[in-house]
Order: sequence, then structure tokens, then C-alpha cells
Amino acid sequence: MSSSAYAYTCNGNQCTIGTESGVTLSNTSSPSVPNNAEVEIQQGASVTTGSGKNSLIVRDIMLRVVTNKGTIQGNNNGSRSGGILFNGSTSIEELTNEGTILGSNGAEGGIILHQNGNNNIAKITNGGSGNIVGSTIGIFLGRVNTNSIDVIENSGIISGVKMGIENHASIGSITNGGTITGGSNGILNNSTGTITTLTNSSTISGTNAGINNQGIITTLTNNNGGNINGINNSRTITTLNNSGTIERITNSGTNARIDNFTNETNGAIKTITNQGSIDAFTNNGQIQNVDSTNGAINQISNGGTIVNLSLNSIANGITNDTGGTITNLTANTINNGVTNNGRMDTLSVTTINGGVTNSGNINTLASNTISGGITNQGTIRNLNNNNGRIDAISNSGTISGLSNSGTITDTLANSGTITHLNNTGTLAGGITNSGNGRITLNSAGNIGLNANGLHIENTNNTAKAITIENISPMRFNKPKVSAGVTSGIFIKQITAQVEREGLMLEDLIEEEGINVANNCENCILGLDENGQESNYSVFVKNTSVLLNDFYAKRGQATSLTLDTSALSGSTISQSIIANSRLRNIRTNSILKEFSIKNFQTKFGNDIEKLIDSEDSNSKESNLESLEFYNLNESEKYASLAQDMIFSENAESTAQTWSDEDLIRELDDIFIANKSGGEYYTFIAPYFSYDSSDIGGGDIKGHTRGFLAGIQMPLDNNAGIVGAFFGYERTDKGLSSASFNGDLDFNDTSFLVGVSYYNVFYRKGLVEYYLSGNAKLDKSESKINRGYEGGETKAKPKSIGYGIESKVGANIYNIYDNSVLSPEIGLVYQGISMENYTLDYGNIKEHYYSEDTNFVDMIAALRWQRAANPMVKYNVSLGGYVNLYEDGKVRGLAAGFPLNEEVKTSDYFAFTNLGITYAILDNAELSFNYNGILGNKIQSHTGYVRLGIWW
Repeated sequence: MSSSAYAYTCNGNQCTIGTESGVTLSNTSSPSVPNNAEVEIQQGASVTTGSGKNSLIVRDIMLRVVTNKGTIQGNNNGSRSGGILFNGSTSIEELTNEGTILGSNGAEGGIILHQNGNNNIAKITNGGSGNIVGSTIGIFLGRVNTNSIDVIENSGIISGVKMGIENHASIGSITNGGTITGGSNGILNNSTGTITTLTNSSTISGTNAGINNQGIITTLTNNNGGNINGINNSRTITTLNNSGTIERITNSGTNARIDNFTNETNGAIKTITNQGSIDAFTNNGQIQNVDSTNGAINQISNGGTIVNLSLNSIANGITNDTGGTITNLTANTINNGVTNNGRMDTLSVTTINGGVTNSGNINTLASNTISGGITNQGTIRNLNNNNGRIDAISNSGTISGLSNSGTITDTLANSGTITHLNNTGTLAGGITNSGNGRITLNSAGNIGLNANGLHIENTNNTAKAITIENISPMRFNKPKVSAGVTSGIFIKQITAQVEREGLMLEDLIEEEGINVANNCENCILGLDENGQESNYSVFVKNTSVLLNDFYAKRGQATSLTLDTSALSGSTISQSIIANSRLRNIRTNSILKEFSIKNFQTKFGNDIEKLIDSEDSNSKESNLESLEFYNLNESEKYASLAQDMIFSENAESTAQTWSDEDLIRELDDIFIANKSGGEYYTFIAPYFSYDSSDIGGGDIKGHTRGFLAGIQMPLDNNAGIVGAFFGYERTDKGLSSASFNGDLDFNDTSFLVGVSYYNVFYRKGLVEYYLSGNAKLDKSESKINRGYEGGETKAKPKSIGYGIESKVGANIYNIYDNSVLSPEIGLVYQGISMENYTLDYGNIKEHYYSEDTNFVDMIAALRWQRAANPMVKYNVSLGGYVNLYEDGKVRGLAAGFPLNEEVKTSDYFAFTNLGITYAILDNAELSFNYNGILGNKIQSHTGYVRLGIWW
């Protein structure tokens, strides 16, 4: 045991320190502490000092463990001073802090390794309750290389007014699971400092940056759950891995470099600013913005999400892997090419060396120069060569729009689909189409020769045709084209095609320079759009002026084919069919509210209903005179109903209530036929707003009409039969910017039909029923078609017919005065359209009569509830699923055959909402809404129904 004026004692190698003002731990001064001692500042103890002193000095000693459980507070207002000052030649195996180490009143650090010392701490552990705080720096390592800390493990707080940790020497590893923060930087690694491993799983923050590296960090890892508000690097980070959150990364300075940068799957980085160099950049997480316009990145590999990527240059290319997304990419130069297997929304690059290989999706690709060309096996929506150069294009995928105002130096080879090729520049290597390739070309530019000496070649085994929307033959000398033997090259429009009225097709082609010599290699050969052999086919646009000025010499040498994209008849026929479909579904939905149980059930036996007359509390002895209790008396009514149901099992001598008794009472509740009428008549006027998108535009309008009918029950409970009729008038118009001219029409329709409803089986309070209807309607459409130069009219007529058959159930709830009715069935509808003609003067569109058939499955659910003896309300929901359809439009336009499929919605959903009021003992009035929704089609209908029994 040794003791001194200091308040610490040592028992062998175990030393404890209580409350003291200023302590020096050394074995070269008096009092001394033995080497390899274990020193503990006790819990509750306070080691402080007066002004101008360090509270705890460790000098010229080797210690195993220093443990602080109390408070160490330095008050030295001087340089390199603090709570603990390590000086001289000092070595500690482990410094553990579970209390507070504080450099206050201007003391620079919580823990200081003096710059003139030779100090090594093998491990600093700052526990969860540990707090290391400095007026300037939490932990400071001086500038001499002989200072070092092997390991810093923090789960508490390390902070400083300026820096949490400042390193000018060597740190082996920093592992943070707590908080490291500074007014300027959380961690500052100075220009002479090295950190081998820095791992964060919690928070590192600073006003300037969480981590400011001016020296060398070998490995920096931010784990899942870790949060660094900023990383500034101006020297070297060998490896940076992030799977947590980093607010910003700035790589800037003459020597700034990050060798390997990986953002892992869970990693999120808001902003990266690179003004230095990044060798390998791999992203599998989320990055909001990357700005490297003033820096260099050697290689980028992305399997995550990068929203904005702005680059100056890339040395070894960009790879966007499957699942990767780059939203906006702008760059000056990308060397070694771009490989995309994921999704790239906008790719705008001045120069790409090494080409573009795409098997994913690119929304927009624009570049001045693409050396190495483009190989596309995926989808490119917009490919723009703006006055630039692309070496070659090989497409086996889909390019929706290719716009070339520059030069494509080699062959444009296509075996996929190029929906629209707009060439105002030069296709120097011509066009070669093969396999299942399809191209639509609009060219006012130059087209050169391919390897076979052809401007445009459809190879012999090509299954699809090349369609040329517009070509300027004078841009090349007698253009040579080859169509193969199984497909054609079709030219829709030729420049200056209407310069002279009465121009023959053969003369026009000859004058405009297309070589149509008999040599097969130099002719347009194949099948025209109607499947007929021809030497060449020419598409012309559907306008009266164009056709008036064009004449075709028919025969083996020439043929003329019509562009059908803007013909009226297809639109009209599709609209008539769509309107008939809506009318059928709307009529069925409205009839559903009529074709229900409208007459009380007549059971075979008329059993007298008696209640025990000896019961002084008995209700009325005759069940037929029972009072209907409204909702405010629901408990009383439910109690009565319960007595009626369960009395069958009671040990009572009284007469009991059967299920038939209850159904009679329920019929009186839900059927307002209190006068015993044998017939039921109804009328329902309605008004509807309809809208249909038929592909060429929206057809919108209103429908006015009514339904009326009569019903009667058959003898022996054989069901209810009815007959109905109706009328409606529809006024509609086509709204489309692409449609040439105006199209207005109205439909007038008459409807007749029969209906049937029968309860075929009962069990308890559930009735099972069959219902159905058959109907026939006749319609006439008055068409007014305006076009440039005139107007034409037509009156197409059609007949509709159909049958609907359903099976369902009425499930009564006597406690809630309601009935639930699910049902399912099949619906057939046929439409027979007569032929009609649109006459434009010198041109006519004639459409043949056609039959169209639909088979649908229908399912619906109806719920009705009696609110009181006078008012009921109901809700119906249901849907149609199409099982079969065969719609067609066939005809002739300007003598050319037309054949087009008509496609309607595969499904329809409908709903009906209504409220009914019993205005008399034999009459009711209801107000209803009916809605129908299909794919690109909808209808909203309001109607009033008046029903009378007599």
C-alpha cells in the first residue's frame, strides 16, 4: 500500500482515485504509479483542477487499464490541454470511460495525445453512458507520427465545439454505435492522419461534415441504420461502402480520390459531388443526385436507383444492371460504352465511345456522337441523333421513335420493330430489314447504299413489310429497293404527288425517280396489303383532294392501296356497336329492378293463424293484421319475430308460426300491393350521359328514353311473366384532334321484350328463383360527316337481340327488415348492322352488313331494406365479364377492300341505387341512379319509376 498527498491509493497494481484537484499518473515522479497498473476513477468521484491545469495527466508510464466511472474535468485555458492529457512516452492497453471526460473553460480536448509525446493507446472504449466532450475537440491526436490509437469503440457521446475526433497521427479503427458530433466536423482526419477502418452504425454529424478526410482512410463503412450527415474527402478513401444514410458526399481537391465506392441495397445518399476522381462506382441502393461535371469517374455500375447523374467523363463505361434505374443521365464523354439491362429514362451525352448496348428500357437517348453504334435488344422509346453521328444501328427489339437529322454512317439493320423512323439527315449505309422486322419510314433526307448495293432492302425471308409514309426520291439517284418474295415495301406518300391533276401513278413514280425496272433486284416487289402480288404498292392518304388528283393504271404492272387510318365508317360502326352494348347493359340493369318478386306468395293451404287466446298478453289473433313496427321499435318487432320462429320448438299447446307465415308477412313488408291487384304496370323515364373511347377519339353524348311494361302472376305459383317496351334517343359527337373533319350522329331506338321470374324452391326464409328476359330492338343512326371541302350523310340501321338468364336467392333478415339477393347467369347479345355508304363525291366508303355476337357472364348482388311501412331503399352491385365476341367492319373505300376487327370492353361493372315510397296501397314511386363502367367506356343514368297494381 502506498499513499501520498494525492487522493489515490495503490494496492499492488490496483489503484483507485477519489475526488481530487489535479492528478498525475507517472512512475518517474513522486508519488509514482507502478507500470501495468489498473487505475479506476471511482463512481461519483470528481477529478478537477483549478485554472491553468489539466485535471488528469498521464506521462511516461505503461498502464494496463484506466477506467473512469466518475467525472474528469479540465479547466486549462491553453493549447493542447484538456480533461486527460497524454504526454511523454505513454502506453495504455485500454482506456474505458463510463462517466464524463470534459475539457471545459477553454480546455482544448476531452482526451489529448500531445503533439510532442510518444503515446499509444491500444483501445479507447466509450460506453453507452460515457461522455467525452471538449471545448474544442472531444479526442485529439497530435501531429507526431509516434502518437497512435489502435481502436476507438464508441456507444456513448464524443463531441466537441469544433470536432468530435481530430486525428493528425494514426488510428487503427473507429467503430461508432453512438454519437460522434462536432460544431464543424464529427471526425477530422488531418493531412498527416491515417485511419485504417472507420465503421459507423449510428450517428456521425457536423455542421461542415460528419467526416472530413484530408488524409488517408483505408476503409469507410456506413452500416444499415448508420447516419452520416456529410462526407468531405480531399485526399484518399480507398474503399467507401454505404448501406445506411449519407446526406451528402463531396470528393474535391487536387488529390481527392475514392478508389472503390459502393452504395449497397439499403443505402441512401442524397447528393454526391465529385470534383476529384472515383475509380469504381457501384450503386445498388438509392442516390438522389450525382454531380461529377468537374470531376472524373472511371467506371459506374448501377443496380439500384440514381435520380440525377451529371458527369464530365467516364473512362471505362456505365453498366446499368437488371433492376437498376437511372432517371436523368447527362455527360460530356463516356468511353467504353453504355450497357443497359435495366431502366434509363433520359440519357443525354455529348459523345459515347464504345457504343450503346441495350436489353432493358431507355426512354430517351440523345447524343451528338455514338462511336461503335447502337445494339438494341430491348426497348428504346425515343432515339434522337441531332445533327450528330452514329456509326451503325442494329435493332432486334423495339424503337418507338428514331429521329435522325445527322448521319448514321453504317447500315441501319432491323429485325425488330421501328415504329417511326424520321430521317431528315443521311442514312449512309442504307436500310436492311430482315426476320420479323417492321419499319415505318418517313424520309426527306438521304439514303445511301447497303452492302448489297440497295438503298432499302427487305430480305427474302422477311415476314413483315416496310411501310414508307413519305419519301423524297429526288434526294437519291434512281433509288434501288428490294422487297423480297414474302413481303413488300409500301410507300404511303411521295413528295409533290399532287402537282398536276390527273397524274397517272406510273408517270408519277417514273418522274419522281423511283427505279421500277423489271430487274427484281431494282424493283418494289412482294405482296400488297390485300395479299395480292404486285410489282409495287403505293399507299395514298384518305383525303378527297388527294384521291381526286390521283389515278391508278391498274393491271399487272401497278396497283394502288388506300391508307385507312382516318376513314369514317370504322369509327361509326364501332360507335353503333358500343352504343348497343351500353343500351343492352343499361336496359338489363333497369329491368333488374322490375323483374323481381312483385306479387305476394299464394301458398297451397290457407291455414288460420291463431295465437293462444288464453294468453292475456297475446298480440292480435290474426297474423294478417299484425302491425309493422318501424326501426324505432325494432326491438319489439325482433322480439315478435323471434317468438314466431322459435315457438316451433317450444313446449306450448298454442298454435305455432311457420316459415310460410313469416314469408307472408315479409311479402307485405317489401311488396306494396296491399289492394290485392292481379296486374302490375310500370313506367320509367330516364336520362343518361355516355362516353366511349374507341381508339380514334372520345365519343360523348346524352341519351333520353323510357321503359314501360306489365306483369302478372301465373296460376299455381308458376312464376311471374311480363312484357315491356321502350324508346330512346341518343345525341353524340366525336372529339378527336387527329380525326380529319367533324362527326356527329344520333340514334333512335325502339325496344320490346318479355320477362319471367319464378321462385322454384324455398328452405326456411331463403327463396331460390329463376329470372330472365328476351328483347329485340331496332335502331337508326343519322350520321353527319363534315370534311375539308364538303359534307356527307348516312343512315345506318341495326337490329339488336338478346336473352338474359339468371339464378338467384332471396335471403330474408327479419331482425333488420331486409333482404339480400345474390344472383349469377349468362347474357347473349347479337347486333345485326345493315350496309351503308358515305359519299364524298368522287370517293365513296361503302360498308357491308355484319353480324356481331357477344356472350357474357353476369354476377350481381342486390340488398333491399324497409326503413318504415312507407319507405324502402336498395343497392345493387354487379359486373359483366365477356366470354366471346366477334365484331368486324368490312367494306370498300375508293374501290379498296377494308377489313377491321372491332374490340369492345372485356368487362363492365354496374351499380344501382334507389329509394322507393309507397304512395298508395297499390302504387309506389322510386328514384334511382344507374352507373356502368367498362374499359374506356362509361354511362351514368338517372331514372324515376312509377309502379301500380290493379
